[in-house]
Amino acid sequence: MRPCRTKWQQKWIGLFIVHPDLQKLADAAELFCARWANNTPEKTLLVIVGNFGTGKTHTAKAIHRFCVAASMKVFETGKWGRHKFPSSILISWPEAANSFSEKQFGIMDDALENELVVLDDIGAENDPWKICADKLCQILSRREKKFTIVTTNVPPINWTERFDGRINDRLLRNSVVVDISSVPSFAMQ
Repeated sequence: MRPCRTKWQQKWIGLFIVHPDLQKLADAAELFCARWANNTPEKTLLVIVGNFGTGKTHTAKAIHRFCVAASMKVFETGKWGRHKFPSSILISWPEAANSFSEKQFGIMDDALENELVVLDDIGAENDPWKICADKLCQILSRREKKFTIVTTNVPPINWTERFDGRINDRLLRNSVVVDISSVPSFAMQ
């Protein structure tokens, strides 16, 4: 095991590189944060795909922590505009799905109003009436060119059957997809 390649990755991402794809994930996370800090609208969607226990949620939460910690400094640069503070939110998608099934849709406002949104674990929700699919499509559509991170256990080859075509299309638009499916679970090592 070795630490991530850069000092920034070691401080903020904190993964141990037990597989080469984890370094690719750390690199993608650092580049995503640099684009966020500079409010650069290219590749604003980061999709992290992999099995359970491989570091997807850990990395998404680490990016969120960095953005929260750096938000005042980033605001002071003026790159987000003089009156726009780069807010962020972390949303557990299965928990959001439970709220949707109870006809509580307040999380939609949060998902649309924040400058950075992390949607953790899409595809893990129970959605027999396809409410979540519709809400996810709305979020991804309205967040195009806005900083968004999505984690999922569903491999890209299965997106078409698991998600409808609209979601599949939006996951590939203006995005960086990091597939760490070949990384073994940390718990199993």
